[in-house]
Amino acid sequence: MISRVLNWLFAAFLLSVGLYLTIRGWTLVSLGGSWYYVLAGLGLLGVVALLMLRNGAAGMLYAVITFATLVWSIPEAGIDLLALLPRLMAWIVVGLWFFTLWYRAHVKSAGGGIFVAGASGLAALLLVISAFQKSPVIEFERTVPT
Repeated sequence: MISRVLNWLFAAFLLSVGLYLTIRGWTLVSLGGSWYYVLAGLGLLGVVALLMLRNGAAGMLYAVITFATLVWSIPEAGIDLLALLPRLMAWIVVGLWFFTLWYRAHVKSAGGGIFVAGASGLAALLLVISAFQKSPVIEFERTVPT
């Protein structure tokens, strides 16, 4: 019972994020921006549908979205930690849900947790690598009144 309620709440959260990404993504596309947000939003809506059907492929689809985000973020942000963090960290944190017992108790088939672990692990590895890259330090001139 509790696993069903928690998965419905998780699905409602993903539904709101998916709708937001899809709607605002269309706005970006109309202004000449990237299609990534529309595709990620539609993918999340697919994850929601699979969660409602109690299909374990929801985890695999989420892993595909996370991996696609990883691939998209490298040319978009380079190997800059501060630019990669907002692109990858939310996907990694939200993906932790697919490892919970509540998720596993809710789905009828294999939950795809290993795929989420692989995609999230690669994203985390990229963040670690980017943390050790040289970044320019921005210094501002300070004028002290005398």
